[in-house]
Amino acid sequence: MFQFMTATRIIFGEGALINSLSVINQFGYSALVVTGKDEQRAAPLLSYLKQQNMRYLQLSIHGEPLIAKVEEMVAGGREFKPDMIIAIGGGSVMDVGKALSGLIPNQGSVYDYVEVVGRALPMTAKPLPCIAIPTTAGTGSEVTRNAVLISAQENVKAALRNPEIIPDVAIIDPTLTYGMDKTLSACCGMDAFTHLMEAYVCGDPNPLTDMVCEEGLRRLAPAILHACEDDDPRARSDMAFASMLGGMRNQTPNWAQPTD
Repeated sequence: MFQFMTATRIIFGEGALINSLSVINQFGYSALVVTGKDEQRAAPLLSYLKQQNMRYLQLSIHGEPLIAKVEEMVAGGREFKPDMIIAIGGGSVMDVGKALSGLIPNQGSVYDYVEVVGRALPMTAKPLPCIAIPTTAGTGSEVTRNAVLISAQENVKAALRNPEIIPDVAIIDPTLTYGMDKTLSACCGMDAFTHLMEAYVCGDPNPLTDMVCEEGLRRLAPAILHACEDDDPRARSDMAFASMLGGMRNQTPNWAQPTD
């Protein structure tokens, strides 16, 4: 017996962002937009929101998300009262977006719901709709139920884990990864490789995730160098696809790791 869960809707391919922006309209008229360090990659999205006269609040996360920072963003989000969360950026941005979608409608603090350093309480209110748009290819966070946050006080990474925070829509457009720093691209590629290989050789495999991992590894292995060195479009696409498959692998058990 095994279970398999992922994003409700996945839109993948070159130009996917521009060609599917209208999907936002089905979730309401106001959005809390989470961006990363490179806000330029979010320009088409922000332009669309303005054209549609949609109400939005933009919040940025730089680096790995500290629980204290997420607490501030939750407070701002509750005051803003968005209809949806849109996260566009790297893995940390995806995680913060998913966390906000679950935490804003629920009472209490992050520590009430996060594992390891918190109380890991179940969420009683339905999370806000979440649209995840990755601009890196490594974590696969756009299709998972986990939001990894950092507790600076305990010096550990801890997960907010709930199947209801899986994004409603994942828009995966490989063109958003063009021009990435070579070192960051390589690190992201190895992140995806680790996710895929970890699930493939684990002690509790199943045929569905084995199939996912095999396809991900097949695409990723020849793509990393070409994506990093040449910004090759096909290689970028294969890396984005492999990263997504890495996120679809078996969900890991409860864990905590020291921060770097």
